[in-house]
Amino acid sequence: MARVRLRVDDFNPLAAPLFSLFDPRSGAAEQLPILRLATTVLFGPDPASRLRDDRLEKGALIDTGAWVSVVKKDTWEQLESSGLVDHLERRAADQSVIGGTTSIGGQRLPFTFGRIWMAVIDTGVATPGVLPRRANRLPAVPVLCQLLQEEETVLKRPILLGLHRGVLDGRQLRRVPVPLQVTPHERSDVGPRYGQQWWLQDEG
Repeated sequence: MARVRLRVDDFNPLAAPLFSLFDPRSGAAEQLPILRLATTVLFGPDPASRLRDDRLEKGALIDTGAWVSVVKKDTWEQLESSGLVDHLERRAADQSVIGGTTSIGGQRLPFTFGRIWMAVIDTGVATPGVLPRRANRLPAVPVLCQLLQEEETVLKRPILLGLHRGVLDGRQLRRVPVPLQVTPHERSDVGPRYGQQWWLQDEG
């Protein structure tokens, strides 16, 4: 069964957690860190040979609050120049082409739809004698994307991976408890600091 480890990203490690909870009945207080799931994606269909894989890669966040994936303008334009973006049209009942806006971080941003092939990889786990992309990669799938039409500063990564018609389809998102590890702060994966590790894996 193919699976990749997702990185647990501390969203704002240098500031106090945004959520501080207090129970007046018990007098207990609790602070919750802002954690997000990060990964790396390769663009384009899987190559015929698994010995060489030189596809463009970008960092991405998995956002289970997004109904479909979102791609920043400069990123999809870069992919478009390589022929990796299939543009789609959103049509009204009378078959007229209509646009749309999406809400991200409190901003309303115009977008069009497109389809981009993406493969999720784990760049942090290496297998001796084996290329990481060969050993720790989920097969590429076509991803329905909102292609942002304006430059913006809201997204922390070039890609937001949403719930539908994308890399989560037909796969399991798993959270596994792990022993707490008190280690120096590591932004690439802080899951062990918080006793959790996340995986994305094919069903079966």
